[in-house]
Amino acid sequence: MPLLNNFLGCFELETGGILISCLGMIGTALTALLAGSLLLNDINNCQYHDNCSEKWIITAIVILILLGFFFIYALLFSGVRNRKHKKVFPALVISIVGAIFSVLGLFTALSNKQAQGIGGAIFYTVVQIYFYFIIRELYIKFKSEANNTRANYAA
Repeated sequence: MPLLNNFLGCFELETGGILISCLGMIGTALTALLAGSLLLNDINNCQYHDNCSEKWIITAIVILILLGFFFIYALLFSGVRNRKHKKVFPALVISIVGAIFSVLGLFTALSNKQAQGIGGAIFYTVVQIYFYFIIRELYIKFKSEANNTRANYAA
């Protein structure tokens, strides 16, 4: 029995998957652009050339990681549109990791006892866990559909 049957109470799960993937692609693209521009600006302002090579490496690594996340969200988009559970699985994995890190961030905010940090951390944790459950339900749904299709071909 599925844990969630819809997204935000009124949309299909597939709509939620598309929305999560679009938000993820837009967010990672903007973050990659921001990180790249900030780090490149920092490199342009280098006074000592010894540190500049390290900043280029950091820039490249950050942008590659963000492009990897962009690719995973693009796979989620494609997986939801084509109902392929194997394409949804990478997003399921990063949603688990995101939920774990958001819970750790919540504990950090609670230990610092700063009111403004606690509210944001609670909101972010709830959203991350909700996105995990949406992606999980999509994965389970598409996997059961694929298994039923294979069973029908075998019969």
